[in-house]
Amino acid sequence: MESDPDLVLAQALVEGEFCTQDQLRQALGEYGGLATRGVLDWFGSFLIDRGFLSAQELRDVLRCINGSVWQCKKCMAGHLVLLEQMTETPRCEQCDGELGAVEKRDTKKPRRADRFTASILRIANPNRFDAGEKVGAYEILDVVGEGGMAVVYRAHDRLLHREVALKIFYTQGRTAIQDRERFFLECQLISRLKHPNIVQIYDWGSEGEIHYYAMYLVQGRSLKEIIEHEPADPRQAVGWIETVARAAHYAHTEGVIHRDLKPANVVLGDDGDVRILDFGLAKAVGHEFEAFRESAPVGTPRYMAPEQLKKTSDDVDARTDVYGIGTILYELLTAERLFTYRERPELFDKIRNQPPAPPRAKNPAIPPAIEQICLKALAKKKADRFQSALEMAEAIRKFLAIGGPSSGRRPAAGD
Repeated sequence: MESDPDLVLAQALVEGEFCTQDQLRQALGEYGGLATRGVLDWFGSFLIDRGFLSAQELRDVLRCINGSVWQCKKCMAGHLVLLEQMTETPRCEQCDGELGAVEKRDTKKPRRADRFTASILRIANPNRFDAGEKVGAYEILDVVGEGGMAVVYRAHDRLLHREVALKIFYTQGRTAIQDRERFFLECQLISRLKHPNIVQIYDWGSEGEIHYYAMYLVQGRSLKEIIEHEPADPRQAVGWIETVARAAHYAHTEGVIHRDLKPANVVLGDDGDVRILDFGLAKAVGHEFEAFRESAPVGTPRYMAPEQLKKTSDDVDARTDVYGIGTILYELLTAERLFTYRERPELFDKIRNQPPAPPRAKNPAIPPAIEQICLKALAKKKADRFQSALEMAEAIRKFLAIGGPSSGRRPAAGD
């Protein structure tokens, strides 16, 4: 009996310790929304592009499963092929075109989601809902984003007659109890946070193994989407970052450390406000559930602070989020990643030991004062950073008051 290539790869990534289950789910979470819009080729390329896996690590795991990436000669879609299962020339399941082995991806060719993506997401989310189906008081409209353990939908609240973002989480298997507890911990953490620049949760509930919560539906673009085009105007960038820092400081005063602040988790709404999303990896200070005492680093690798690289989260505090905010500012200013690397150990070594290249070396239009703010947030030692997100926000406000126009944001309550 043939094995599903997608499942074989997913299992090999975890069993070979190329990544943890949480990291695989996190990668799927980022990838899912893009895959549903058909803008990527295959999941392996995404893992490399986003820093979850190096090219060498992917080659290693493919070698372990005797797999190869082939491409359709007609529609250019990518497919994972297990060579030991081949009995004839494989064909594309999208257009029935002939597949051929490829060594390098031609970036000039059209890029699209392929069978690999659809299958691995289907394995992770077997109970995906279609438009018109109902969950609790909500009617599904369409998919906003899809990940390893959850799908986010645009949905209609049939009681209050408004559109919401509905995150639906499916639990199964050996980790179902812990996954369910983690999901409801996320609900509890977000529900504690009442701030205009943190996405608000409205409601949550369960139906059997299906768990969900409804939250404010943000219409806009993530900072990641903005960065992909060009560097932001420096003063506009620090205006957004001031707002993010004040919102993060509020969360810290409520005992919540985000731990995964990055451009993809900050959205610039059509109303001009920026809002923090996704507290799925958050740490509740002082009462972290015993089930969630990590034995591996938690976060997105390229945005991790040095203290996040340890096996426990004991050293993670508000200054860890200050570092995350610094990485967002760095990318906004330069439209480049903080560090480039070939292998994961190289990335972690740079995070621990290598100072980042000065932003002004990449974009001379950046005012020196903004560069200083950015680099201070990115200090290796927590004691050398801003000691709170509020302190960083106040440094930015001082710069804007002296050296530039206001950010144009709406002041948050309590500013």
